[in-house]
Amino acid sequence: MNNELKSRIRKNFNNSLNTYDSSCFIQDMISSECIKKLLEYNHTFDTVGDFACGTGQSTSILLNNIKYSKCFAIDFSEKLLAFAKAKLDKNNIAFILSDIDESIFKNSFFDLIFCNMGLQWCPNLSHTLKLLNYYTKRNGLLLFSIPSKNNFPELKNYYKNSMYTHENIVYKLLVSRFKIKYYNTLSYTKIFKNTYEAIKSIKLTGANSLSNNVQSPAGLSKSYCNNFFHNPIKPSLTYNIKIYVAQK
Repeated sequence: MNNELKSRIRKNFNNSLNTYDSSCFIQDMISSECIKKLLEYNHTFDTVGDFACGTGQSTSILLNNIKYSKCFAIDFSEKLLAFAKAKLDKNNIAFILSDIDESIFKNSFFDLIFCNMGLQWCPNLSHTLKLLNYYTKRNGLLLFSIPSKNNFPELKNYYKNSMYTHENIVYKLLVSRFKIKYYNTLSYTKIFKNTYEAIKSIKLTGANSLSNNVQSPAGLSKSYCNNFFHNPIKPSLTYNIKIYVAQK
């Protein structure tokens, strides 16, 4: 992933500052399902890391359901991270502005690493997972959600990013020396009154960057949005999200 695309992704998330929290119902739902599964393994963690924390929505849901001593909230969007800090201003939370693909920590001290809907933006998932493994204590847990290969089947391939297959993710986890404890796919379909509202719902959470550099007209017209869909007459978006629990 080149620097231009990274900058575009960061810009789009920064632009979603005022709309993200009111539009991230899918992210919240997936986060809650992740944590429900987490609690089957453990309720108490010493040090926790929430990578790609955004506005702190996932961080808040996570910390309200577990016992912990210290949490690190990490994101590369300076505006979303500042918002998270204001929302979650607690002495036991440290906020770090950094790209998840870069080396951030020099010690293996996390009992739990959590990442809700963030790893799909990593161009080299193997590299990122190896970093996360290095940060994790022995027997520590990695819990993450990620859109699956068949996410948004209603959209034409040209207008959506290519996602990792389940087999590819499993392989990368194993190569990164994680043991897979659990995985599952969650599906949710939302119907919209028109294609413009469907595409707008993605844009409001900042998740509208495309690796193939598709450029849309200013204002994202309703007629242009019809091009995104196989069937623009009945617009809907089906989220197919995979959840993984792995252990070092």
